[in-house]
Amino acid sequence: MMSLSGVVTHADKGSDVMFILSNDGEWWRCSKSPDIVVKAGDLVSVTGTVLPQTVNNRIDFCQVEVTGHDASLVPECESVTVGQLNMHPASGADEPDRFARLVSVVGRVQDVNRRMASVQIILFDSGKCISVSFSLQPDEPLPDGLAIGSVVRASGSYVYVTEPKASRKPVFTGISGPLVMMRSPKDLVVLTRPPFWTPFRAWVAVGMGVFVGLGLVLWVVSLRRTVARQVKVIEKALRERAVADGARRERLRLSHDLHDDFQQLLSGTMFRISAALNWLAEGDSGKAMAQLEKATGNLMHTQSQLRTVLWGLQEESEGPGSLIELFRYASRRMAHWEGVVEITSLGREPTLARTVAGSLLMILQESVGNAIRHGRATCVKVHVAFAENGLVLEVEDNGCGFDTAEHARGLGLGGMDDRAKALGGTFRIESAVGRGSKVIVEVPI
Repeated sequence: MMSLSGVVTHADKGSDVMFILSNDGEWWRCSKSPDIVVKAGDLVSVTGTVLPQTVNNRIDFCQVEVTGHDASLVPECESVTVGQLNMHPASGADEPDRFARLVSVVGRVQDVNRRMASVQIILFDSGKCISVSFSLQPDEPLPDGLAIGSVVRASGSYVYVTEPKASRKPVFTGISGPLVMMRSPKDLVVLTRPPFWTPFRAWVAVGMGVFVGLGLVLWVVSLRRTVARQVKVIEKALRERAVADGARRERLRLSHDLHDDFQQLLSGTMFRISAALNWLAEGDSGKAMAQLEKATGNLMHTQSQLRTVLWGLQEESEGPGSLIELFRYASRRMAHWEGVVEITSLGREPTLARTVAGSLLMILQESVGNAIRHGRATCVKVHVAFAENGLVLEVEDNGCGFDTAEHARGLGLGGMDDRAKALGGTFRIESAVGRGSKVIVEVPI
């Protein structure tokens, strides 16, 4: 165990990481419970465990006590280059170890990767790269001017991953994953926007000019053609337009099938694999194996859902022709539905098109998935009532419920609404915190 006192230089709300400049002048990265709220400028006392086999100042499982606040004690960011942040004194470079320090770095944006609640950017300068990241909610726009090719200045806390050899004492073998963690999007300043006229765009403009010129020549020549030739050209254009419209509608349908659920599962899998690599680097194979097992579970669940989505892409596919039997068929293929989902029906079922049944299956899958995953429901009742002019699908659960005003388009509700409207029907949801949820879909037949 180790105890130290100092000033907080960087801490995000809800994050389990904070950075401290100790009273002894040393910089530390500390992990804590997300419930412990601190901010830059807070004076704190910290007690925790120094990680073994590391060559930098890192403490885990901290107990934190806030003793005061003095923002003037937070130092200014040190201006450095991307190349300097890729060097370490242990490798013979004439540079200090800047781990956990506040730095400011300038580079050209090579890649922008927007995730669920954060943005990661790759900066490039003089043959070297570094990552910078900041928190950003899905509905917030990116900073103005941020794009591939722009030059930006990023300010925040610098960290990296060490890769020690297996021994009782830390052995430095290099750093990987250098990262600047920014406190907010305001810490990213766009210095120069990307130039509009790139070589690629110049060639495209020349090509378009040549294409337009040739088109004009061909148009003048085509004026001498017969009326029959004109009709054939118009008919061909109409057919191409019909194909393009069909492709656009298919892309829209696929975007509803492959929505944020798959992105969340794959992002979670990537996070667990990254965590496993970190634990392996620190010599803890047990925790690494636990992370890999969870990642495998995520991939198996994603595979199961993807198979169901692919079923909906075909007019003719395997599985029952009856809607109710199709629902039960899908339920039997979902291991996590067993003992939770109960399917009933009322009335005489008419013959439905496969595309209609597939869309209803997607709505059912999303509703049950939300009830189990987000609502933590232990019982989900699915009921379909058939009438002469339509059907009503109800999915009711005993989960924790939610405020429908706060999740108007979240939890996949927008995709379900779009599917119902595409069938000429309506979609609505009734829910309240602590009272479960009920999805109601009415579709004409």
